[in-house]
Amino acid sequence: MTGRGRELANVLKKRKVHIACVQEVWWKGEKSRDIGAGYKLIYYGTSSKNGVGVIINEQLRERVLEVRRISDRLMAVKMDLPEGPMVIISAYAPQVGCAAEEKEAFWESLDALLPSFQDVKHLVIGGDWRHVGAAQDGYEVVHGGCSFGTRNPEGGAVLDAAVAYDLAIANTFFWKRDEHLITFKSDVKNCKVIPGDAVASQHRLLVLDLQLKLSIKPRRQKLSPKVKWWEFNTQNRALFEQAMTPQLTSTLSINASTNDMWQPAATA
Repeated sequence: MTGRGRELANVLKKRKVHIACVQEVWWKGEKSRDIGAGYKLIYYGTSSKNGVGVIINEQLRERVLEVRRISDRLMAVKMDLPEGPMVIISAYAPQVGCAAEEKEAFWESLDALLPSFQDVKHLVIGGDWRHVGAAQDGYEVVHGGCSFGTRNPEGGAVLDAAVAYDLAIANTFFWKRDEHLITFKSDVKNCKVIPGDAVASQHRLLVLDLQLKLSIKPRRQKLSPKVKWWEFNTQNRALFEQAMTPQLTSTLSINASTNDMWQPAATA
């Protein structure tokens, strides 16, 4: 993310992405910052590696209820939506080659975090997970069968977690080309990788379409007061003529416009 915030914001705006989960932020601290185009990044990092964050657009940034920064590999943002609370979790699972202690610490943190959101209707985990492979092998409920390659042990851990918490691996539920793998369908409409908008050389943007009802109150335009012509009956017309005839008569002028003559009478 270092030096690429504005570039990423422009890509998100072009693709009309409302919320994005990012990993390898590489910023120390637990802060929020504007990255441009109306997007706000909420992040957590403890060193010059790893780091996770959630990017929210201008429309949703005021709906944040709670931020939980668990580690430089895991954080959650809870938002208030008309259909009820929604939780976005940004996760960066340890890759092959990481120490066993680091992998264990990550899964323990996730196991402790997820039960606290059992009452939340919409929960999305966006992150850099491990390879779950093409075969379903008994994971048909959470694996759509539209992936590729061979599952590694870390991918098996992802599938086990999905089964345990009634989740689904979104980008395995739609058939597409390998570079456009996509997702599970419920409130999720689609999910795919965008090859042409890579912000970093080894990472591509994964876009998830989630259909939720979000009531947006339009700004009221200030309008000029309307004349209530339906109240202009015979009795009121007689009163109007009685009050306005002397005023209009005194302001009549051949050289004056209608507005110039009416204004003194109306404000008298």
